[in-house]
Amino acid sequence: MSLIEFNPADRVQRPKKAAFVGSVYNEAELNELFRAVRGDIIELAVILGAFYGLRRSEIVVLKWEAVDF
Repeated sequence: MSLIEFNPADRVQRPKKAAFVGSVYNEAELNELFRAVRGDIIELAVILGAFYGLRRSEIVVLKWEAVDF
């Protein structure tokens, strides 16, 4: 019947997941980023992300009612 006695997948070593190493922009890099997007449609989104640490999805759904000056 061509049956095998063990599962061949049990003998395979699973690949190791590489650890995520996050990084942040320094002041010079932020200034360069701000110059690159100046006058562009995404300028406000970049500023909100840089100053307030908002994620892209949080910036997209932000409404004026949520802004409290």
